[in-house]
Amino acid sequence: MRIKCKIELSYGSAKEAKAIASAVSVDDYEYVKTSLFGKKIIAEMEAEDAKTLMNTADDYLACVSVAERSAAGAKIRKN
Repeated sequence: MRIKCKIELSYGSAKEAKAIASAVSVDDYEYVKTSLFGKKIIAEMEAEDAKTLMNTADDYLACVSVAERSAAGAKIRKN
């Protein structure tokens, strides 16, 4: 049996969501499917056991956090 997880992330603009999705989706490989719907990113993942799924989700969210901080830094420098 495989365990599935769906993470939904919402942003202030479609442009911001696209930037974050583009940054993190390069690492999706076979583990995560990142989809973009306007201002929302949906990440779907599955694994054979809970520990592997938790590690995948943790890694994905760490990458999202880095992308968000990079995007925020770019906004500050732009203004």
